Amino acid sequence: MSESAELTLGIDEAGRGAHVGPLVLAAVALTPGQADRLITAGLRDSKPLSPRRRTALAAIIRASASWVATEASSARIVDRYVAGGFRGAPTLNVLEQRMATRLIRQAPPCTRLVADGQVLFRPLEAHVPNLRAVNHADDTEPCVMAAAVLAKVERDRLLAAIDKTSVSLCGFIPRKGYPGRETTAWLARYEAFFGTLPLDARSTWGRSKAQ
Repeated sequence: MSESAELTLGIDEAGRGAHVGPLVLAAVALTPGQADRLITAGLRDSKPLSPRRRTALAAIIRASASWVATEASSARIVDRYVAGGFRGAPTLNVLEQRMATRLIRQAPPCTRLVADGQVLFRPLEAHVPNLRAVNHADDTEPCVMAAAVLAKVERDRLLAAIDKTSVSLCGFIPRKGYPGRETTAWLARYEAFFGTLPLDARSTWGRSKAQ
């Protein structure tokens, strides 16, 4: 079998637990040789990497991988799924599963597919026989490591566009929109001034992690 026929597709997300900003999923297809070269170039678990290093790696991944793609859902879409889940409607997990399914359908044929998050992506295994949902795959699978890097970098890019609007109003969004005292204070300033939360804030935050 040629190396080009041994593609592995990795899927990961960024922004699920954020209070402000989009949810982003990324998918990356790699051959074994491409995976080895990316590891040599410094690919690893994306979480401890600096934003600058992730951005540099993302450029290498896009230039080296057989295929890459991302999909983003806005705070409003996330809110609809999270709120709907409490009425028996689709939940945040279902939103991510649908996003992942669209990415899989766009991808070239792959011998293996690995998605980060056993509970989250396990339902897809019934429809995609060569997919495995694995916890902490971003620590062990190069294709998932690459997807994690791309998801974070794409989310940072989208958040920077939001920052351009918000900075003149209430300052830069702290902590990349993730929960914390600084983020809570930023949202309070915004709401005190405008009487409402910004469009990019998730009104249902706090319930999403339980979905």
